[in-house]
Amino acid sequence: MDVQDDENTQYAAQIGLTIDRNYTISESASRSELRKKFHEIFDYIDTAKIEHFVVLKIDRFLRNNQDLADIEKRVMAGLTVHIVRPRIIWTNKISSHERRRIMFDAFLADDEVFQLAERTREGMEAKIKRGQPLRAAYGYWNDQNTKTVLVDDTRSGTAIRIFDLYSTGKYGVDAIAEILNSDKILPPSGVAWTGATIHKILNNPIYCGRIRFKGKIYAGSHTPLVEADLYDKCHAELSRRGHKMERRSYPFNGLMVLKNGSLFSGETAKNHIYYGARTNGRGSARIYIRESLLVEQLNQIIGQLTWTPEFSAEIRTIAKEILRDREKSLSAEIKNLKIRLDKIENQRARLLEYLLDHVLTKSEYQNKKIELDIDYRETVESYTRAQEGTIEQYNRIEYVIDTFENLPSLFKLGSNTERSRILSQLAHRVIISDDKTEIQIEFKKPYSPFILPGLPQIISAGLPVRKSAIFRPLVDAVRTAMAA
Repeated sequence: MDVQDDENTQYAAQIGLTIDRNYTISESASRSELRKKFHEIFDYIDTAKIEHFVVLKIDRFLRNNQDLADIEKRVMAGLTVHIVRPRIIWTNKISSHERRRIMFDAFLADDEVFQLAERTREGMEAKIKRGQPLRAAYGYWNDQNTKTVLVDDTRSGTAIRIFDLYSTGKYGVDAIAEILNSDKILPPSGVAWTGATIHKILNNPIYCGRIRFKGKIYAGSHTPLVEADLYDKCHAELSRRGHKMERRSYPFNGLMVLKNGSLFSGETAKNHIYYGARTNGRGSARIYIRESLLVEQLNQIIGQLTWTPEFSAEIRTIAKEILRDREKSLSAEIKNLKIRLDKIENQRARLLEYLLDHVLTKSEYQNKKIELDIDYRETVESYTRAQEGTIEQYNRIEYVIDTFENLPSLFKLGSNTERSRILSQLAHRVIISDDKTEIQIEFKKPYSPFILPGLPQIISAGLPVRKSAIFRPLVDAVRTAMAA
């Protein structure tokens, strides 16, 4: 299951196996593409009663927690997974050290998803600081060639008209929506203008040459549609009419659910953030948890999740093994890329000779040169990344280990966004019973017990009626589990 099918085939032949079917997964495959391919693989394993599964590298097929859970379930049922690099045979009788090695590699693969998301956010923020909007608002369009936002001549007049009408103080957002609908002007989306759409436009500083990102305002390099004074006047009018001007952040959204399936969502009341969920489906009855109380109790829970010195030493030993194996893999990749670069250089030199000897026409020479230049540039980029790969992998592994060695203090001192990120890596969800008598934290299976040794996959506790102690039994349950 890799582009290096020959290496897998050679390994299989060495141990007396015959490859029945090959699967290739692209490095750039999206998460949905991966899931589709894995479903195809697992379905074939189950229906054909496959007993052996050969994969080149661990991190090529353990890219998220669900993949790992699916494959481990089949291993426990008798499937043998052969990992070519490094040479590990994963069975239901594997040693604890080798299993931890597999789990740690899986965790690193899962963590890479979070790291990629963070790098994407950093790239977005850098673009904003350069004055470039991330996307075009109504009245603008995205120029894919220049990667810039330009004025849309067919819609910009409507956006300007919205500001002009609202600034008079005679029209509210709903009245402006009715005017545009009566004039049969197409809305940004849907079939009709609404007050919410008008409000969104009036509250977007992109129209006066500014960009709002994470609650901060930056100067934009795009062309404004209205003067800053007009935008500020409309902004003040929105405030006077009582419209909310700022969006609240609810980082714990989606992490807590009731057993009836209702998600907890954030809302603000009396300057406090609460998370609430419906207790009876579509009814109005809700249970609420204040965010400050949630954070306080989570700090106490996470405070119990620490590595022992012995466990930390074993993980560092495993990390050295992983780095050593990856260095070998990268060394081979660098060698192959160097051969590739030399080959392209020779082709470029011969290409000029062919032109001088009139073997190629000038047009053929130029087209072929462009192809070789692109190939050379891409190969150089791959070569540079491979050379830097060992250092990058070392830094990432050190980051993961340091995070879990210092998890309680990092969680306590971090922002709520950082706490949410840590919690989402440790647990699938926090479940609260519909009658508000029990709470459960369901840790990710199967590597959370490995990352946090001593904990069962699910910790349950009674949920008391007193709001001030809503998570206290859970803390006691964690302590009991850690002591055991």
